[in-house]
Amino acid sequence: MAIRYENYTTPDNDTMSVYGAVWNMQSFTPSTAHEINSVKLKLYRVGSPGTLTVSIRATSGGLPTGSDLVYGTLDGNTLTTSTAGEWKEIILGSGQLLNASTMYAIVIRATSGNSTNSVVCRGD
Repeated sequence: MAIRYENYTTPDNDTMSVYGAVWNMQSFTPSTAHEINSVKLKLYRVGSPGTLTVSIRATSGGLPTGSDLVYGTLDGNTLTTSTAGEWKEIILGSGQLLNASTMYAIVIRATSGNSTNSVVCRGD
């Protein structure tokens, strides 16, 4: 059974759209060193956004920096169109070791989308 190290599930009364050059991120700081293998996000789509890429990046000053440490993708066109969203697990390649007390960022992007073809992430 997989171990959940970091999580935040409620409330999800805000939305963040990603498309084209409009990316989004959420920072987190592990309290325990561990390997991250997947991320679960509550998502829905508007139109046909294409491929969604979710990655983990290092941070500097609380913002993502450098290239992806690890990433995974899913077909954004298969997401629900219900604004309530649905939980989707994105597998992150072969995983990445995260250090305790080090801030990282989950970076979300749908680069082939546009303002009428986007992925929307529910969050707080």
